[in-house]
Amino acid sequence: MGVALTLSADHGTCQDIELGGSNHCHSQAADEVLRGKPIDEAALIEMGEVAAAEVDPMDDNRGSAEYQREIVKVLVRRATLEAFQSVA
Repeated sequence: MGVALTLSADHGTCQDIELGGSNHCHSQAADEVLRGKPIDEAALIEMGEVAAAEVDPMDDNRGSAEYQREIVKVLVRRATLEAFQSVA
């Protein structure tokens, strides 16, 4: 399980974002949660929840599908914060 993203921001507001992850998925709905909005905790939580709802993991040796959805929420938040800090 992993996520990747590109982000551009200006004065704490997301100008553009593209979120992807394992299995070459792209969560356009999660992108839209943050695009054009301030990058804050509430937006990051919502973005993670939308991304987690769009993935369809299977139970495997890495954990249950439910656990993997929870991990997506955490990874999306962390990756977005890290990207934001690198452009700030």
